[in-house]
Amino acid sequence: MNAFTDESAAIPITTWTGDTLSPVSAAHLLGKDRPPRPAWIEIDVACWRRNFRFIRQDMPAGLQMLSIVKDEAYGHGLLPAARAATENGAKFLATSTVEEAMKLRDVGIRTRILLLGDRQEIELAWCVAHDLTCCVSEPEVVTKLALLAARAGKRQARVSAVVASQYQRHCFPTAKIATRSMSAGANAIS
Repeated sequence: MNAFTDESAAIPITTWTGDTLSPVSAAHLLGKDRPPRPAWIEIDVACWRRNFRFIRQDMPAGLQMLSIVKDEAYGHGLLPAARAATENGAKFLATSTVEEAMKLRDVGIRTRILLLGDRQEIELAWCVAHDLTCCVSEPEVVTKLALLAARAGKRQARVSAVVASQYQRHCFPTAKIATRSMSAGANAIS
C-alpha cells in the first residue's frame, strides 16, 4: 500500500531552480513510494542572543564579529539569524549568493555583507551597486570591480583577498596585495 496519497502529492512545495522559485508537487520531489519526512527545527532566538553575549564578553577590544548566515543560516532562517546577529554585535554578515545578500538588503539590513566564494562576472555590477564585499582570488576581478565602481561614481569596491596555498585558502580583509592591478580609476579598495 502506498502511504503517499494523491492528496498529499498535490501539496505545492517551493523549490529553487537556479533563477526562479517554482512550485512542484511533493510526489515529484520525494517519489510516490515515500512519505515526507516528519522533521522540523525549533529556533530559540533568545538562546542566539545569549550566545552572542557570551561570545562578545570574551572578544578582545577592537575585534569585530562576522556571522555566517549562508544557505538560510544553515536552515535556521536567513532573516531571523541576520537580525539576531546584527542586533547583538555582528559587524559583518556572510552569504553564499547574491540572492541571499539582496534579501538582506531588501529588508533594510545595511551591515557589510561578505559574499563567500568567487563571483561570476555578471554578478560584479550588483556587488558594487549594493556595497557587497566580494572574495577575490584573481587580480583581474579586482580590476573589473574597480572599473565598475568608477563607472558607478563610487570611490571603492569592497573586496576580501583570497590567497590559495598548496594546503588551504586564506581570506584577508583587505586587497592591498592586488592594488597594483587597479589602474582602472577607483582610488581605494577596502
